[in-house]
Amino acid sequence: MSVRLHGKPPYQIVLVHPPGIIGALSGVARNLSDRYGVIELIQTRYCLEELLIEMVQDLSSYQEQPIILIGHSYGTWLVGLYALKRAHNIQKLILIGTPPLCSSYEYIVDIKRKLHYNDEEIKEFDQLNCMLREASNVNKQEMDRILMRYGQLCNIADEYQPIGNENIYSEPVKFNGRMYFEIMRELMQMQEKEVLLDYFETINIRIALIHGQYDTHPLEGVLEPFLKRKIPHTYSLLDDCGHTPWLEIGAKTNFQMILDYEIKDAFASKESEKN
Repeated sequence: MSVRLHGKPPYQIVLVHPPGIIGALSGVARNLSDRYGVIELIQTRYCLEELLIEMVQDLSSYQEQPIILIGHSYGTWLVGLYALKRAHNIQKLILIGTPPLCSSYEYIVDIKRKLHYNDEEIKEFDQLNCMLREASNVNKQEMDRILMRYGQLCNIADEYQPIGNENIYSEPVKFNGRMYFEIMRELMQMQEKEVLLDYFETINIRIALIHGQYDTHPLEGVLEPFLKRKIPHTYSLLDDCGHTPWLEIGAKTNFQMILDYEIKDAFASKESEKN
């Protein structure tokens, strides 16, 4: 089984991290575990279909009761794909820092990030980005190193005021560059063809977006396509916040309040359905 369990049963909160950045949501898991039973999915597969099958298998023994799926960054895309495959008993999707669902918004991410870099960092960022997209023949250790350094550069731009000058990788994270390369290649093709939007349009599950005001991933890259497709959703925009709200000085408390509200709201809706 590829899960970490936090807190006590019933385990009804499911956390999904971005491909290849294993343990990136462990901080969220710890914050929630004193109030809820939390399942942190640990990805081990290198193609998207196998990864989704793994998610179904890992959650099969927990999904007889209502669950809430929480994804961060590109993990939000995986949440949507999983929900299409196995919608039974999913009460809500909570999507944190969702990247653009259409490729036409991707250039904004690149522009915003480079505004935070000096010339050397821009050069290194472009090189690493290219290597991650094309480095199918690079050995595993080098791929992991490339992904870690790429993530560090992303954080320079993506975070607003991280706690103690730390970033997302102060959490116990394991980097898998090959997994990131293989899964992201498939996901970006789906983004290009707007297949991700098709999936979100198809599922009939409540969607709550939580996004940082200073996140380099433009919120309009999600809101505008959702509105165009008439996909029901709610959203919360966090002040003084970048891509990782639970590690932001000015947003951590507000983020936790909003996350708790969204969780309680989902379970309250389930109870009202029973009555």
